Amino acid sequence: APTVTAGIDSRTGPGFSRTGSQLQATFHDYRQQNDGPYSFRRVDGIARQLIPILRGNWVIDLSVRASTTDADTGNEVPFFLMPNLGGGRELRGYTSYRFRDRHSILGTAEYRWYVQEYLEMAIFYDAGKVVPRKGDLDFTGLKSDVGIGLRFHTPRTTVLRFEVARSTEGVRLIFGSQRCAGAVVAFD
Repeated sequence: APTVTAGIDSRTGPGFSRTGSQLQATFHDYRQQNDGPYSFRRVDGIARQLIPILRGNWVIDLSVRASTTDADTGNEVPFFLMPNLGGGRELRGYTSYRFRDRHSILGTAEYRWYVQEYLEMAIFYDAGKVVPRKGDLDFTGLKSDVGIGLRFHTPRTTVLRFEVARSTEGVRLIFGSQRCAGAVVAFD
């Protein structure tokens, strides 16, 4: 699928930063190779702000992510390519891929503090939802979770995360490791 990404990113590293902003949008154009009904477009966007306090010893990390899909008449979005929420990175208090539909929105707030040179603690709150109609993409009826975590990092990336998240569906323990830039493996 052809993909175009545009953005502005002033963070010091994509996997770990104590300062900066990120504004990014990605457009995907999925086209089925035969006459099947699975051609559609998807747009993913993120707005993120890192607010350092006391020279970065404490950081407030605020972000909003949204994904939306659009298919022409007679086409549809395959289930496995729909925007989803839940898992080790987004809406962490729920199992992986717990919520899935044509459109999604997610807000995250984290308060992180420096423990030692390559170790930090964090408390977080996630709230989001998926909806079938773009008009329902708002901040009402959100599913949410709250949690705490311990993170080991280098100056530019988080290497290992241990988090506990609680939602209406229970408590989840998350172990995450950074295998490569932007990829996280989480065990629920």
